[in-house]
Formats: sequence, C-alpha cells, structure tokens
Amino acid sequence: MKEDKLLGEDLVTLQQQRGNICISVVLPTHRLFPERKVDKHEMEKAVESVGQLLGYKYSSKDTRPLLNTLKEMAKSVDYDHNLDGIGFYISDQVNKMVKFPFHVQEKIIVANDFEIRDLLYKTNLSQPYYVLMLSEKNVRLFEGCLDQLNEIRGKHFPYEFYDDYEYNTPSRGSSNIGNPQMRSFEHDKSTMEAIRFKDFFRNADEYLGDYMLQNTLLVISGTDKDISWFESVTDFNKHVVGKLSGSYDNTNLSEFGKKCWLIFEAYLNTKVDDLIIDFREKIGKGLATSGIQEIWTAVLEGRGLSLIVEKDYKVPGFTIPENKHFVTLRPPKEKHNTMADAVDQIIENVLEKVVMSSLLKMVN
Repeated sequence: MKEDKLLGEDLVTLQQQRGNICISVVLPTHRLFPERKVDKHEMEKAVESVGQLLGYKYSSKDTRPLLNTLKEMAKSVDYDHNLDGIGFYISDQVNKMVKFPFHVQEKIIVANDFEIRDLLYKTNLSQPYYVLMLSEKNVRLFEGCLDQLNEIRGKHFPYEFYDDYEYNTPSRGSSNIGNPQMRSFEHDKSTMEAIRFKDFFRNADEYLGDYMLQNTLLVISGTDKDISWFESVTDFNKHVVGKLSGSYDNTNLSEFGKKCWLIFEAYLNTKVDDLIIDFREKIGKGLATSGIQEIWTAVLEGRGLSLIVEKDYKVPGFTIPENKHFVTLRPPKEKHNTMADAVDQIIENVLEKVVMSSLLKMVN
C-alpha cells in the first residue's frame, strides 16, 4: 500500500470517526541498515498487540475486518525505504498509512477516536515551498514538501543559458610575467561574464514571478557567486527563507531534497521560536494563558486564537459530570471521568471548534 499524502481535510475525516472503533498504531522506524532490520519485527508485535486489545474490548464480529485491514497494510510496507516513523489509522470507514520524517514514540491505541498528535505535527511541518537551483548552465525550479521535491517542467523551466558571445584572447606582447594587456583582458572578461549571468538570472527571475504569490517561500541553491548574482537582480529576496551553498546539478534528487529540507526546517524552527517569544510577551500583558486547567476552560468557552503544545507532552486529566469546563490533574473523590491524555482532548476540542467555525462561514 502506498503512503497517503496527508492533507488538512484528512484530520477532519479522522475526527469525524469519533464514536467508532478506531485503531491508531504509531511506530518508530529506521532509514538505514542494519537498524531497520528490527522494523518488521516491531510491526508484527504491534499487530499482535492490536489483536489482543480488540479481543479484550470488542466482539470479534465487529473487529475482524479491521484487524485484517491492519495486517494487509503491514504486509505492504516497504521496509527498505522507511523514514523515522510510520502510522496506521483504521476504522470501518478509514484506512490510512502515513510515514513521518521525524522521531515518534510508539503508540498502540484501540479507542473510540484516533490518536492524531503526530499527524497534526506533520501537517504543521508540511508547509509547501519552492527551491530554485542556480547554475551557469541552467536554472531549475522545484516544488517542495518536507524532504520531497518535484521538478517543475513547463513553459519556462528548466531555463537554459545560451552563450553566443566570443571572447578573443589578445596576443601576448611580451613573455614577461604579469603582462598588463593580459591582466586587462581577464578583468574585462570577468566583468562581461558577471553582466551576462546577471542578465540570465534576471530573466529567470521574471519567469519565477509566475510562482511567487504573496506568501510563497523560497530556498535558493547554487555556488556563492551564483547566489550573489541572483540576489543582486531578483525581485523576490523577501521570499527567500534559506540558502544552500554548492553545486547540486548532478546530485541525486532524493539527497538534494534532504539538504533543502534541513534549510527549510531551520526556518520553521525560527518561526516557532518567534511564536514562543510572542506568547511570553502576551502572557506578560494578560493576553494569553498557560497550564492545562486554565487552557481547558478557555478552549471550552471558545476563547483563544492559537494553541501551542510541546510535541510529546502528555498528562492524564479528570472531569466531573457537573462541571465539564473544569479539569483536574488528580482524581477527585466524587464520581468522575478519566482521560488518559488531557492534552489530546484539548487539541481535539480546538480542532473541532475550527471545523465548526469553517462550516459556519461556508453556510453564511
């Protein structure tokens, strides 16, 4: 089975399965040999664990098709081309396999909703971007998502350099080292090359304009000289979020994509840092809140625009039927409901309100 591309709509679909039997299996995997030798064995153990959980909680009549789907999906995995993690999400209406290009913790969950934390994290990382590969032979354009690149081949790209200018080397007037006539020629040739390649990159930049919408992000790669020439003529410096120095025209696309992703990921990390700084400033002004209990109440009351959560942070929570707007981290003496992870419940509540808001806008 081929890995599904993860879209924002997929999270909505998974959320809509709440109330059904939902299987979530998330496992760490390995990119390299020999570490990846254990991946198939760990997958077999996970499938066995799911079978035990299903048998413990539900009747075999209801769960046999779900378990068979999981087994077939596990058999389809290409263990020679794993990333850092893999996830399976199965209900009677959903069967999705997703690979994760970041470390994940093992999760084997059978419940009435899906465990979507890693999916949400991948969605946040899956911001599209472009990569412009510069060289003195051609300019190539790629569309990127995570470490996967697809080359754009259309009306203008790849854009080839055509050199129809001839340089006539002057005859040496003297055999003495440091011939001034020769030095002058080299200087003039270098100046002319700079002019011609700047014109070449300027034309490429005009073609690039068809892709540079308001919020489009761009990584540029090339030798330091090529990058410098391009930066001196481009209209899109404000779109550039990172630079990859070097010549990559003959590099394997997969390897090139990994290098570009490291550049783009570094940019995303700086945006997270900026978000945290902004959050701390808002805390100081009384415009934000922190802590599970305060955030729980704010979310259920519909207050707040953004939720910041540490990737693997989990904590159990407890509510009482009489006051669902309040959560405690210790079990109360009275009758109460128990959540294995209050953070996941907060995330789902936020997503639910976002979906409802979008639907209302569509209706209006």
